[in-house]
Amino acid sequence: MIFEFIIVYQPQENEPVLSLLQEKLEEVFSNEYNQETGDLPNIKINFERQQSVDTDEGKFIVLGFSLELSDNISSLREVVDEFTKSLVSDNIEHVIKCEDHLLYNELRDYAKNIFFIEMKLRRVLSVIYLHAYPKADPYNLLFKDSVQVAEKEKPTEEQMKELAENQFFHLTFSQYIHLNQRKNIKNIAEFIESIRDKDTFEIFREQEISGSPSGLPV
Repeated sequence: MIFEFIIVYQPQENEPVLSLLQEKLEEVFSNEYNQETGDLPNIKINFERQQSVDTDEGKFIVLGFSLELSDNISSLREVVDEFTKSLVSDNIEHVIKCEDHLLYNELRDYAKNIFFIEMKLRRVLSVIYLHAYPKADPYNLLFKDSVQVAEKEKPTEEQMKELAENQFFHLTFSQYIHLNQRKNIKNIAEFIESIRDKDTFEIFREQEISGSPSGLPV
C-alpha cells in the first residue's frame, strides 16, 4: 500500500532529511510493533523545493515522499498513524498526508454501507407515497411536500424512467427528515384546490387541519 506525504522542514547540516524520516519509521516499528529494523520499507523522495522566501528562522523546504507498506503488516492503520504523528518535530513544521490507500478502502466500505441504507430508505418511502397517493404521478410524488429536488439537479420524467428511479433517488440525506411536511398554501386558489382534492370534509379536516401535514400516515 502506498502512502504519500508532503512536509515543510528546515534542513539541518548534520542530519539529512531522508535519514530523519527513516529514523522515525524505525522508531515506530521497533518501539511499538517489535518489527526487525532490516525489514523496514524504504522511503522514496519524490520532489524537493526550497521556499522562495526565507523566514526569520532560516530557509524551509517543501518535500514530497512516499512510503510503501506491505498489506501483511499487523496493525497497519496504527503504524501509519504513529508514523504520521512522529513526523511533527522541531525541524518539520508542517505535515500533509495526501495519499492513503488504507483510508481509500475504509471510505469505499463506508460508501457501500451508506448506499445500501439509502436504497432501503427509498424503497420504504416509495411504498408509503405510492400507497398514499394512488392517483398521483409516480414521478412527482412530492407534489404536496415542502421538500423538493434542487432545480439544478431536477431529473426529467424520461430520465427517471430510463434509470427506474423516482424523486427519492435525488434527495440528500438532510432532506429525508423534512419529508411529510406540506407546502404552505400561498393563495385562495391553492386552498380551494386542497379542498377539492379530498373526497369528504372529514378527510380534509383530518389531513389538512388536525392530521398529517401532507396526508401521509403519522
